[in-house]
Amino acid sequence: MPRNLVAGVSALAAMLAALPAHAVGGVVNATPIADRVDGVYNLIFWFTTVIFIGVWVAMAFVLVKFRAREGGKAQQIHGNTALEIIWTVIPAIILIAIAIPTYKTMKYVENAPKPDLTIQVVGHQWFWEYKYPDNKVAVSNADLVIPANKVVKVLVSSADVVHNWGVSALGFSLDAIPGHINEGWFYVKEPGEHEGFCRQLCGTLHAKMTTKVIALPDAEWQAWIKEKGGVIPATYNLAEGEKPTEKIPLAEAPSQAPSVAPKKADGAAVYQANCASCHQANGEGMPGVFPPLAGGEIPNGDATEHIKTVLKGKSGPITVLGKQYNGAMPPFSQLSDEEIAAVITYERTTWGNKGGAVTPDQVKALR
Repeated sequence: MPRNLVAGVSALAAMLAALPAHAVGGVVNATPIADRVDGVYNLIFWFTTVIFIGVWVAMAFVLVKFRAREGGKAQQIHGNTALEIIWTVIPAIILIAIAIPTYKTMKYVENAPKPDLTIQVVGHQWFWEYKYPDNKVAVSNADLVIPANKVVKVLVSSADVVHNWGVSALGFSLDAIPGHINEGWFYVKEPGEHEGFCRQLCGTLHAKMTTKVIALPDAEWQAWIKEKGGVIPATYNLAEGEKPTEKIPLAEAPSQAPSVAPKKADGAAVYQANCASCHQANGEGMPGVFPPLAGGEIPNGDATEHIKTVLKGKSGPITVLGKQYNGAMPPFSQLSDEEIAAVITYERTTWGNKGGAVTPDQVKALR
């Protein structure tokens, strides 16, 4: 029986180990840090698997071989020095075997290389804000967009309560604490998207505090910075010993053509992508948390107030159509003037609302 047990468990472990991570719902590592952390965990897993099987096989053997028999007299044993040395030395060797790669991994994480890019990560209830100080770009309630194969340094803090910024594929997470900065670094080996979320309970909408790290080829990332009106520092992508020159502006001159009211169809797409999860596709909102837009005072009132709400967000109690709501709306300033004008126009002219259209120039004037 013990022999069959060992064979069955060993075969099952071998089959599971042969499966790729994504086939069993795991996370595919995106950074060298994640690879090293996984290596330590895998080592611990196999040690504990062998110990688990060994202990249970030994227990099964003892229970069967030395089970109570009628008329039998148990032999009295008063210690076994050799056995006691063995079960002390072997665990010590196992702990040392685990401690060495653990220490090496910790030192690897601590010895951060010179970063190609520094990003400030700020937690808010209940969204993340990303600031690129070297590039003059900031986005909130949006994805973290980075270049692949570049060392990225993150400075993590919070504007309100304790959060935790964690992306499993990166191999680490960092607490976001008000008034304190935690530092970390990583580089993503290949372009791709990696899901993350707040790992510290931070209030009623904690479950919605998700994020995504999008690694782009360097040329595409620079194009993204250009789209956001940012700059590329002269020190970016310099060869060793090369002297920096002036900063390279990437923002194109704004068009002088007068803006016009956006098409309603454009606003519908922006609404579905950014607003429908809270205010719902039908504009009815969620009782007690997210107020309705259908028939609400803001979509039918002053356009200036509507634009400010979308640009700057809103939190705390609010009364809409005689009912109180106590949710939080993050700012959507990362959207372009055209996108904000489109979605506001959609909200003000749909579901029976009579607020009227908004132009990109109106949005730009209130940024």
